[in-house]
Amino acid sequence: MFKVMKNGTNRLDIEMSGKLDAESMKVALDELVSESENIQNGKMLYTITDFQLPTLSAIGIEFSRLPSMFGQMITNWAMCFNRREECLIQNF
Repeated sequence: MFKVMKNGTNRLDIEMSGKLDAESMKVALDELVSESENIQNGKMLYTITDFQLPTLSAIGIEFSRLPSMFGQMITNWAMCFNRREECLIQNF
């Protein structure tokens, strides 16, 4: 199980438990991307219970999405730099 809930204007609460397969990993990453849209100087609170390693296919899905996620982080940092704002690596 992977749940993402917006908590205020700049925080996401994420709950994880059990094992993720490829399909649930796709849904989880889509949910994470959509819920984090328009968040600046954000924070995440993770609650992990009954942790199990994801399936190999779920890990493959996660790796396949890394380039686009890194691209989004770099875009956010570039926007901060252009506005001459302080951007910390912990912010997303």
